[in-house]
Amino acid sequence: MKVWRILLGCSVGFLLNISPSEALPGQTVEEVRTWIQTNPLLPRGRAGSLRVSRSDIPGQRFTFSASKTRPTDARLVVSSDRIRSERIEVLDYENGVTRERLVSTLRSIYGLDLYRDYQAAEVIYDYVNPAGQQDAYRGVLLRGERFGYWIEITERDGVDPVIGQLSIVLVEDLDDLEADLKRE
Repeated sequence: MKVWRILLGCSVGFLLNISPSEALPGQTVEEVRTWIQTNPLLPRGRAGSLRVSRSDIPGQRFTFSASKTRPTDARLVVSSDRIRSERIEVLDYENGVTRERLVSTLRSIYGLDLYRDYQAAEVIYDYVNPAGQQDAYRGVLLRGERFGYWIEITERDGVDPVIGQLSIVLVEDLDDLEADLKRE
């Protein structure tokens, strides 16, 4: 329920026209840290952290993280002072996770301008990759005018998807990200 309260709070902020400030890929680490700590739509975390998470009830979790690397390069530091990607991850065994839910969360956290960039984005790679005997990753990579967007939902045979992620990346990283996804 706490995850839903976060998302409901995001929606209320949007309806009341509270403009979320933006910390986006390409900005400095310090700018993004400050934004994470002061953004009322994100859960509270450790001071200075680039990752915040909320999991108040079993089976539900919301995580926001910012990284100095592309989403597929967890070990490789590409830039030491700039954020290259940001990620929203939702796990919900009770209500499931859909692409629409992830996009709604993007709109709530980042505002209408980024949402419009996402809406106008062109699909550059759409895939389904098997992940074991029962699981599959269904994803899409999109190129917007300002940013790239990667959405991936984990599906299990006969069960509604319960985990998904949406990453915002620098447009300049899209070709490498696409190549990484095609190799997996």
